[in-house]
Amino acid sequence: MDEGFYLTIPYRLIQGDCLLVDEWHVSQLAGFLLIPVLKLYLLVFRSTEGIYLAFRYIYLCFLGATTVVSYMILRKRDQKLAVLACMIFFMFTPNYVKLLNYNSIGLMGVWLSVVLMLTQTRFVRTKYVILGVLLAVVVLCNPYMALLYFLYTIICMTGNFSGLIPGRNIHPDGAEAGLYQERAGRGISRKGKSYLALKHGCL
Repeated sequence: MDEGFYLTIPYRLIQGDCLLVDEWHVSQLAGFLLIPVLKLYLLVFRSTEGIYLAFRYIYLCFLGATTVVSYMILRKRDQKLAVLACMIFFMFTPNYVKLLNYNSIGLMGVWLSVVLMLTQTRFVRTKYVILGVLLAVVVLCNPYMALLYFLYTIICMTGNFSGLIPGRNIHPDGAEAGLYQERAGRGISRKGKSYLALKHGCL
């Protein structure tokens, strides 16, 4: 029953139905994410025969790729804990339905988002772009997760305001933190010279 429902919405969208007009179910937005995969399957096999079994294999491919990527990122922090965490993630299946749907795709998106948030990288802008895409996917799977975006925005804004304190290492990137501290030190040094100049009447 559930497997049929998960693939029905993207199939209807391919046939010409419209989101929010021809469908009222709250999970319909996740069907938009499955359109490319379903279109590719129909293009190759030109029928829906065997589609449920095929999408189980496709789900395992996506789950395996997500697990491998997350392990490659987490192993830099602790290899043993990375193996344990990735094994737990790989063995868990929402509602025991091994199929791409709003539950499984949303879980993958949340997992990768958390992994990236724990990552220190020089490519900060790229990291945030990927995080934005992942959060968008999660919101499509579960619109209520839009609250997570606003919460994360508040946390980032709070961190940026805290960064106004000179010399405080709050940046996720060590190189940026060093550069920030260096600039802050220069600012303090200039202020100190100005103060001494004023004190001795040299200005």
